[in-house]
Amino acid sequence: MKKQLNLILFLFILITLLSLTKIAISNSITTNGITLNSMQQEIVSLNTQNYIIRQKYLQQASLLTIEQKAKAEGFTPNQTDYFVSETQHLASNQ
Repeated sequence: MKKQLNLILFLFILITLLSLTKIAISNSITTNGITLNSMQQEIVSLNTQNYIIRQKYLQQASLLTIEQKAKAEGFTPNQTDYFVSETQHLASNQ
């Protein structure tokens, strides 16, 4: 009879410990899931911001925008073209 009581007590303690371990692991997994979800939302947000910044950069770097800004600052296109037709000798032959 004493062996059966010890066996029942051992099984009860084992079941209790295994249940507590399962609860601890479940809580850890839940916390990791919440953290993972938060990180995924942050990744989506950063990707959206990167896309917006890339579009603004491409718009500002376009030649049309640069030309408009240059005209607004007073730059004008060069109207005269210079060509070199013949060379001049600066040093005399001795």
